[in-house]
Amino acid sequence: MDTRSPPKQNRYQMIRTYFQMLLEEEMPGSEGKMKQFASWFTHGVPGGAALRKAIYEAKSGAEILQSVEIFFETKLAPVPASQ
Repeated sequence: MDTRSPPKQNRYQMIRTYFQMLLEEEMPGSEGKMKQFASWFTHGVPGGAALRKAIYEAKSGAEILQSVEIFFETKLAPVPASQ
């Protein structure tokens, strides 16, 4: 594990906060910025290629944010205890 990489929870909070800010500010080109940031930020994340694909296929900023939320919710979900 690379100790310089932020934990999944921090990574999720950072990307989600940035994307929400772009959407709230209604910045021109925000979808492009979100796609660029996601490409960089999900590099090395297990399953990150699937998230990047979903993001690049998204048609709006809200759809991009939704893809990020779904991806990280599954990654951050607690692991059920073994029986």
